[in-house]
Amino acid sequence: WLKNRTRSLRRQVLSFLQVMADASGNKPTLLMPILFFVIGTLFGALVTIAVAYPVLKSEWDCDCDDGESFSSVAVTNAPTVAVAVGATNAPTVAAVVATNAPTVAPTATSSTDLLCENAQPQSPKDVSDDFVGLLLARSSNLDVSADHNLVLANVHYHLGAEHRSSGEYDYSKMEDLSFDAAVTDEYGYYCDNTDGYVNDSTADNFQAYSWEYCSNTEVGQTYEMHYVYSSGTANENGIVAGLGGAFAVHNNPTVTVRAQVYYIVNEDSADAEDFGFSGWNTALISDAVAYTGSTTGRSYDNDVCSPYQVTWHVDRHCQRVSAKSFDAMCMEMKNLNMDDDTEPHTTRDLVSASYSSSVQKTLTTEEIGYDP
Repeated sequence: WLKNRTRSLRRQVLSFLQVMADASGNKPTLLMPILFFVIGTLFGALVTIAVAYPVLKSEWDCDCDDGESFSSVAVTNAPTVAVAVGATNAPTVAAVVATNAPTVAPTATSSTDLLCENAQPQSPKDVSDDFVGLLLARSSNLDVSADHNLVLANVHYHLGAEHRSSGEYDYSKMEDLSFDAAVTDEYGYYCDNTDGYVNDSTADNFQAYSWEYCSNTEVGQTYEMHYVYSSGTANENGIVAGLGGAFAVHNNPTVTVRAQVYYIVNEDSADAEDFGFSGWNTALISDAVAYTGSTTGRSYDNDVCSPYQVTWHVDRHCQRVSAKSFDAMCMEMKNLNMDDDTEPHTTRDLVSASYSSSVQKTLTTEEIGYDP
């Protein structure tokens, strides 16, 4: 077909040139270069058409339902920004936040609050023998020795024992249905059911006392004393108001808090010399434990937890102290500009087993007597 078309075209061109030559009086041979140029151009065009024609014809005749045409590949396999990347494969910011980012609990007060599900063991815990904590601390230091050199940084007290010890301070006024529901600040646990408390009540040792230095403090109430020791105090006599003194020289000090639970009587036989600032009364302690926990106070609960690790030493028995000795402690606090500590601090609710340390150590008599 191509050869026939070329011969036919050549004859037509020669005839045309012959006519032109006769008309101009020139010989046809003078027009041969022009002839060859025209024939070459036409021949190239015909070859191109001949090669491309089968491919184009197959495309025109194709049903194109197998997904392999150019248009099909472009739509099916080439991901578009909107569909393949944006919607299908790349997670949106909203999806990441909804799936991975923990939300702030309803009781949280700011975006920096530590949710208890992410926290290390908390305080106060139940220190009874039959209580089992479920959270193992990543690190702890329950060793007590004479070589330790922590300094007493603060002394304060809480209304109601923050810890709980079965058979001792285990009575909850908030759980007592006969208790005045209008009283909302007597959280924690009390010594009211112990033999000692009952005997003092019978002996009329709960008569009112005229307080001179302590505020909002009452005879007959139970208080948990906290003696805060730290490696971060500014000097050897680093006692100041609040817990700031425990962090005076660095931000991650070793902190040990010793807790001893007292109920107050108006009875001179319960006087204690240098009550408060001499630390816990070792002469009264026969059963104490140590565990890893945290700071306390009512700003934390079972939703929002404390980020500060504390080693706790807790006397598991109720003790008694005279109102006179307690007031003398508050006088010394005022002398040290510790006015904020001359009234009870708020009491954190007992933390659940899920957030309580699974390790609790019984302290020996020697360990009870050592300074932390």
